Amino acid sequence: QEAQKMTCPLPALREPPGLERFTKTSTKLNLCGLLGDGDDVSSADPSPRQGKSAQRSISSNSTGSGSRISSPDCSTSPQSRKKISDSLATPLGALACQAHGSAALLNLLPQQPELVLQLKGYMLKMVTDKNGCRVAQRALEVADVALQLELVSELRGCISSCSQHMHGNFVLQRIVEMMTPSALSFVIEELKDKIMDVATHVYGCRVVQRLLEHCQEQQVSSLLAVILDCPMNSRKLISNAYGCNVIRAL
Repeated sequence: QEAQKMTCPLPALREPPGLERFTKTSTKLNLCGLLGDGDDVSSADPSPRQGKSAQRSISSNSTGSGSRISSPDCSTSPQSRKKISDSLATPLGALACQAHGSAALLNLLPQQPELVLQLKGYMLKMVTDKNGCRVAQRALEVADVALQLELVSELRGCISSCSQHMHGNFVLQRIVEMMTPSALSFVIEELKDKIMDVATHVYGCRVVQRLLEHCQEQQVSSLLAVILDCPMNSRKLISNAYGCNVIRAL
């Protein structure tokens, strides 16, 4: 009887419930793009000794170095970017002032400069927004000269306030650095009567410094006359924490 027991075949081990779905190719995984063409789901060992680690073994490398989940290709083709930009229901000018929208536009604008046209009319709103000010600078970088002039002209009458704005001053500095000195005449004209207030402002002094650095002396002569011809104004700038930076830029 003992010999008969030893020759009797042992009952087959049952797989843990739910493990069978990993022993054959899953249609749902293929549809979701989690499996590549070369992935073999059946190669995972469903041994009960592996426990939960076996259930997590969705696919194996061709080299056998371990388990992996192949992710779908996240690269965006030009056609996909075109569809994304065309499907945006929100105006781009408003989208530029949103955190996620501005991040998307910063990447899209260099690849699709024609989107800058949709930002016309929103320049002042973007310049004074913490997210929009970055999009405004990127738009100026990718736009041609004619479009740059159109965008900058939207700031006429607001140069003084923008220069003293915590976000707007960065856009004005970029404008001074990028555009030709002849295109900056209206900026100098608007700051002339308020040069002392702007030059002693924590943000405005930066704009005045950029003007002195990038413009010709004939253009900024009206600003220099206010600063240098009046000894009281010169002393005020020298003794001011921000105005002294303007003196250094002379």
